[in-house]
Amino acid sequence: MPSFDERLHKALAYDPNTGVLIWLQGPYRAHIAGNVDNHGRRRLFFEGVRYLASRLIFRYMTCQWPKNEIDHINRIRDDDRWENLREVTHRQNTLNRDRKNKTGYRGVYPTSNGKYQAMIRENGRTRPLGTFVTPEEAHQAYVEAGKALHGRFFEELRL
Repeated sequence: MPSFDERLHKALAYDPNTGVLIWLQGPYRAHIAGNVDNHGRRRLFFEGVRYLASRLIFRYMTCQWPKNEIDHINRIRDDDRWENLREVTHRQNTLNRDRKNKTGYRGVYPTSNGKYQAMIRENGRTRPLGTFVTPEEAHQAYVEAGKALHGRFFEELRL
């Protein structure tokens, strides 16, 4: 009996440059596989099991299931181009959410005296980083703390 990966490659074609999966056989032959759900993620049924397209693509490309979550680097949940997907921990995936606030900067909050406070989450707790005159200065403190806490992954985020 053919392996799962052999059956997957026989049933679907994946273009890593466009992120599109196409059915190669069956009644939907030559159609894009799956539908975008209410959360903006593409899902599809393969052999009676419902998969997130990003996880199935990871398997398609590596012949292994991801041990953790799949993150869409540009935050567009149905952009399944191979260069836009990466395996991350849940904690890393939550970092790559758009969390800008009224100041326009992640981790920066206005204070009652007209200054700006920088804060970052560390191990489930909010840690103050100081109070600054401008939101840009507060954001710089947030970025430096983020790099110290999360290293290279934090540097790749779109802040």
